[in-house]
Amino acid sequence: MSEQPAAPESVPQARRYRWPWLTWPALAAVAVGLGLYFYGGTDEVTAVRVRSTGLVIPNIMSSPDYYVELMMKDGTTQDTAAFTNVPIGGGLTFDLPTPVSLSAISQVVLYDDDLLQDEMLDRADVAERNCDGQAHTFELLGPPNQWATAGVVILACGVVGLVYVVLVFIRAHAL
Repeated sequence: MSEQPAAPESVPQARRYRWPWLTWPALAAVAVGLGLYFYGGTDEVTAVRVRSTGLVIPNIMSSPDYYVELMMKDGTTQDTAAFTNVPIGGGLTFDLPTPVSLSAISQVVLYDDDLLQDEMLDRADVAERNCDGQAHTFELLGPPNQWATAGVVILACGVVGLVYVVLVFIRAHAL
């Protein structure tokens, strides 16, 4: 009897990994999302909300007429309309005559409007939307930057795409 050699066992081929179809668009989405988030413009400020912090002793002899002055980095100022005979209490919102870029503001100053000379009550250097003075908290209000919001959404889509690409790569090589 003649024995025939056994047929060699076939080794299953690894599935072809098709990385280009999603990798490049995902990387592009991550790059565009980061670019829009960091370089898409600055936030605008349309109003300033002032709140008392800590123990502020109110003036008993007269009621103050508050107004806010924004000092810009280029040296200009912008004043708001005064609230006459209104205590700050839980907070006052001062609307700005024109919207201002958040990155252009260097200081926020709270004044008491007097006939002879206005009295500065508090001031704060602006680093972000919420600034603390000595006796008051200044909150710079305005709409969020729409380009930065779009950048976050595009960045999230790109990251999800890259995670999918990594999972498909692992599945193609491990199973």
